[in-house]
Amino acid sequence: MRLHQIRIDYHPEQDRLLLRVSTNDGAELRFWLTRRFVKGLWPALMKIAETIGEARAQPDPTVRKAMIEFEHEKAVQQADFATPYKAATNLPLGEEPLLITRLRARPDGRGNTLLAMHPTQGQGMDLTMDAMLLHSFTRLLQGAVGKTDWDMRLQLPKAPMPSASTADASRLN
Repeated sequence: MRLHQIRIDYHPEQDRLLLRVSTNDGAELRFWLTRRFVKGLWPALMKIAETIGEARAQPDPTVRKAMIEFEHEKAVQQADFATPYKAATNLPLGEEPLLITRLRARPDGRGNTLLAMHPTQGQGMDLTMDAMLLHSFTRLLQGAVGKTDWDMRLQLPKAPMPSASTADASRLN
């Protein structure tokens, strides 16, 4: 199965995020993400951001963070957030969303990361994350968490701005 679309919505009555993933063959996978899970997922996603795309080639942490910001903006501009999500009727994991409790990320050997999200028992989902998918996914997650009352802000690591004294010291006369 190949990824077609992703949608993440907040469901206040469950106090959870509903992650829906559709595939190009018309299947849909549904998962619940709790606040606790998202709290652990976000740092893992930020670690992945450092290891894929152009950011991984940057030895300087400040430059790497700046590259992550740049790649994020580029990916978000190129992503299609306007096309409505098309729900599928083929639900191979069942109609009821599965509660994701386990997370594992590992390099796939081609410069991407395999992100595995699974319930305590049974099948889950393995996503191969390239920079474009990672940053699109993080934007969707930020938007959904922004609609909760979880007192949680999902932010990208920011490259520090040079201070005035640093900028003056680097000037050549």
